[in-house]
Amino acid sequence: EERRHLSYQDDLNQRRKEKRMIVADERRRWQVLYYTKGGKPDKKRRPGRPWDPSVFAGPEKAVYSVGPQGVDLFALDAQGPSGGSSGATKQLDKISLQAYLEQVSCYEQLLKPITDIMQRS
Repeated sequence: EERRHLSYQDDLNQRRKEKRMIVADERRRWQVLYYTKGGKPDKKRRPGRPWDPSVFAGPEKAVYSVGPQGVDLFALDAQGPSGGSSGATKQLDKISLQAYLEQVSCYEQLLKPITDIMQRS
């Protein structure tokens, strides 16, 4: 009875180890490897080492842009569309404004639990 129990434990431990090895192997396969345009490994982005600061985006990329439209979309009703007076342009501006407002609403809903926690503390 005791030998059977020990054998069962050894089998379980072996299966767990094999499962961990399979998962680790799969993670290694899915790891993103960076290469230069010439096809050589990128030495600035080596896995397991800190990346070179030159590969990160600069401060100009820290600005969030909803799209090609400016933030002055709220002024469209008062001034009309900039660049043309056609009805299609005006309708396109309204659609892009609606898409922007829906996106902002979606982000507000996603962040609501965090803002509630922040407001309570």
